[in-house]
Order: sequence, then C-alpha cells, then structure tokens
Amino acid sequence: MKRILLIPPPNVVGQQLTPSLHLGLFSLQAVASQFGDTVDVLDLSTGTKGRSFSGSGELAEAILTGINLSQYDVVGLSSVCSAFHHSLMIAGRIKERAPDVSVWMGGPHASVLAAEILQAFGEVDAVFVGEGELTFAEVLSRRCQGVADLTGIAGVHTREGGYSPRPPLSDVDQLPFIDTARSFLAAWCTAKPYEFPKTVPLEAARGCTGRCAFCSTSRFWGGRVRRKSDGRLITEMRHIHDATGDRCFRFIGDNFGAPRQRLLEFCASMARGAGDLRWVCNLRMERIRPADLDLLWEGGCRGFLVGVESASQRTLDRIGKCVSLEGELEVIRRAVTMGFLVETSLIVGFPWETKDDLDRTYDLHCQLLRYGVFRSGIWILCPLPGTRFVEDPSYRMRFRRESSGLAGDDLPLDDGATELIRKHPELFTQFGRCEAGHLRWSDVVAVSDASAQLASAYARRWEPVSLPD
Repeated sequence: MKRILLIPPPNVVGQQLTPSLHLGLFSLQAVASQFGDTVDVLDLSTGTKGRSFSGSGELAEAILTGINLSQYDVVGLSSVCSAFHHSLMIAGRIKERAPDVSVWMGGPHASVLAAEILQAFGEVDAVFVGEGELTFAEVLSRRCQGVADLTGIAGVHTREGGYSPRPPLSDVDQLPFIDTARSFLAAWCTAKPYEFPKTVPLEAARGCTGRCAFCSTSRFWGGRVRRKSDGRLITEMRHIHDATGDRCFRFIGDNFGAPRQRLLEFCASMARGAGDLRWVCNLRMERIRPADLDLLWEGGCRGFLVGVESASQRTLDRIGKCVSLEGELEVIRRAVTMGFLVETSLIVGFPWETKDDLDRTYDLHCQLLRYGVFRSGIWILCPLPGTRFVEDPSYRMRFRRESSGLAGDDLPLDDGATELIRKHPELFTQFGRCEAGHLRWSDVVAVSDASAQLASAYARRWEPVSLPD
C-alpha cells in the first residue's frame, strides 16, 4: 500500500495562511510511527508564505500545488467549523486530480455531521468520529496486513453503513508523546514566530463537565474531564524543552482546572519537580477561589483564558454557565494584580438579549481592559452543529454572514463556497446567526467591531509580551 497524507484545516488570517499546530494530526502521526514511517502531515506554509488569496477555490489549488498525489492512496482532512468549507474544496480538488485516492475526514465538525457529510458530498469516502488515535491504530494495523477495508472499525462512518461508536479513551496517559511525531518539531519551528506570547501548545486534558448551550466541546470530547497524570505531563514538557529549549507551555484542554483538587495537586507537583517550567491554560471559574492563585503561581502557572461570556447573570444562567459573575471578576482582578496574563472572552448575539445587555457586555469588556487583562474580545454568537442553538427549533436561523465568527478567517466566500452553503445550510450553521427579536444585527456587529479596535489599542501598550518569571 502507498502512504497516507494528513492535511490540517487551513488557518487564514488577513487572507493569508498562518502557520498553526494541529496537535490531533501529530498525535495520529505519532501513533503511526509504531507501524512504520507511512504517514505524512502536510506543511501548509510550503509555497504559500506571504501569499494572499481571494477565495477557498484558489486556496485549495495553492495547498495542493506541488503534492504528488500518486504517492498516496489516502488523504485525511481534519475539519474545524471555521475552515470546513475550505476542507471540502480541497477534497473536491483531490478527487478531480486523483479519483482513486480515498478521502477521509475527521475532527470536531465532521464528527457531529458524519452521516450527513457522506450523503451530501461524494468526494468524502469516510468520516472518523471523535478521538482518532485508537481508530487510526486499528486502521494501520489492517493496512500492515494488506487490508484497506474500513468495515467494522468502531468510530468510522462509511457509505456501507454499520457504524458503531468508539468510547472515549479512558486513560489519556496512553496517548503518544507528541514529540515522537516526525513532523511536530519542524512545524513548531515554523509556527513559533506567530505564537503570542511564545508558548508551546501541549494537550493536557480532554473533555468538559460544562453544559454551555453555545459550546460543542462535550459533544466531541465527552462530558467528563480526562487529564494526563502529573508525571506524564511533566515528563512530556521535559522532552519538548530538551528538544527545543522552550520552557513555556500552553495547555490544550477546555477545562484544565477541573476538578479543582487535581489542579492544585498538579501545581504542587510542578513546584516540587519542575519549578523552571511555565504554563498557561483555560480555566472555568465555578470553583476557583482567589486564594488558589497563590498555589497556581507557585506551580508555574503564569496566565489563563476565562470565558466570561456576558455581563448579564441572567444570560449566564440561561446558557448553563454555572458561575457567579461577581466571583469570577474578583478572581480576575486579583490575578492581574499578581502579574498573571489573563485573557477574557465575551459573546453577544444571544436571541433573548436586549440593547441594555449588549451595552453592559461592552462596558464589561472596557472594564476588563482597564483592569489590565492581557487580551479581551467580544465574539458574535456562532451557532455550532450539535449545540442547543441549532437543535432547538425555537431559535430561528438566518444566513447573512461572510465568515463563521469563530476565527480571524476573513477570506471572502467565493462562488464555490457560497454554493456549498446555499445547498447545505444545515451543514454550515456556523455561517448563520440566531434571530434576536430585541436587537438590530447592525448593533451586534458594531459592538464586536468596536471591541476589537479597543482591544488592539490596549494590546499595543503591552507589546512585546512574554510569560513573567
């Protein structure tokens, strides 16, 4: 059999491809190393650096230029909501050039819509659902025996049917060390100049106990937090530090702070055995107390992202964000005073919001910047597949957006991408918006745009930024 090529979802900023690390693909490549050197991860920056694009079709052509598809019998495409249309355009171009190459999809967006994608798009031959490491290992084991058939493999949707789910990995310490992926270190060196502040991304936990109405994390990763053990995580940090010299890490995981006691135990482990290393993470504030910040600092934590979401406690309660806004702000204020780099995120455009809610959320954004948070942003609600805002018919959808609202992807929708969304709006809900009966859409957009301009002005005051010692 030939080789397998894995292609990351394009990360477009300022109409240009920006290097980024998609750890899921490197994890799959690390799994593949146990079966021989047969899996490549495409470097999207090759041949595209500094080039601006006018649409998804041109982007897809540029990404595939220079790839000898005759080397491969399978191309795997990772999908995220903001780049799903780009990935489909790439899939179509592959089938045009090499009809016999199998195209597989995986990642968060494809996982939620697997059966629908196979029905709508003939260029996609199979969809891998949820965590891919164990599924991929089973596929590679078959290929080593000369068997290309995916039938009967748990976690894979094919047109032949008979799908069976694969349970989430119970012990994430079984995941391969990311630095064993052949392409990881080279990709990090390419992406490093774009990281701000300079931190190496490292997966630390999967899953989330939260049930926020706008979030699809628990749908993909599961409804409980599975953390790497302290020893495993510290050892992996050491491996990467020895290979790169970098000592600052960004832990990937939507809820690294849960459960709270495990977070504090990790901080104690870091203070005892890895006091020279630094890290940042995502934190939910339900159970974090101001006094915990001292232990986080002693354990090497120097920053965190908090999804504050709204200045309205009514909205927080309604979306299932089980937190006291005042308690959350108390922790943020103390963290900034101590020297933590704190990033905050807010959302507007909920269907029940009023103009007063909108104004109060913008005022809170201004207040957070005055506190001295490292960054703050206001995002327009993006209805993701599998979330309450899409599945509840009482929330009516409109499609009047030029981007998904999830990332800085400002690439205009060309004719091909527009046609995809027009034909299959149920697969592209991230380009829609929920009707808000009490708000004008222009007011929602204006608040988001103004918040970005204000945040940019504050950011220039603090550059250059690095993690504090």
